[in-house]
Amino acid sequence: MASAIRVKEYLSQWLQLGQNICFDAPSSGSQQCLPCRRVIAGERYSAEFEELWQKVLDAPHRAHFAGGEDSFAYLLRPEVEVAPCPRCDLLTPCKSLGVRDATACPCEGRVPPLDPNGLMPRSPVQTRTHLSRICQHLSANQAP
Repeated sequence: MASAIRVKEYLSQWLQLGQNICFDAPSSGSQQCLPCRRVIAGERYSAEFEELWQKVLDAPHRAHFAGGEDSFAYLLRPEVEVAPCPRCDLLTPCKSLGVRDATACPCEGRVPPLDPNGLMPRSPVQTRTHLSRICQHLSANQAP
């Protein structure tokens, strides 16, 4: 099952790649598509992103990526997990049981294609914690 935290990471990655989130109107059949210009602010998600995430949580059955079919309500179901794509390492939804479809990642049809050696989307990094882990790793590998 995809946790809300993992779905939030999935959302942040694809927003960093320029995707928009669309909300279907309850009765008119129209859509409102919203971009997120700034996803990360320092060591945390931006206020703009947090506000958009809250809108998604408030109406997950109406929220989906522009051009996508799966609603966020679907992504939060127990039989769906969000896992790294085997090609690009970006998070992508898949059924938690059975054979996974390697072509399910939007990276395949992206124009221009993703450059795995280029700048990829990321989650916020707690600098102090991250540096502390590096120091611990280095000191554990030092020869006596």
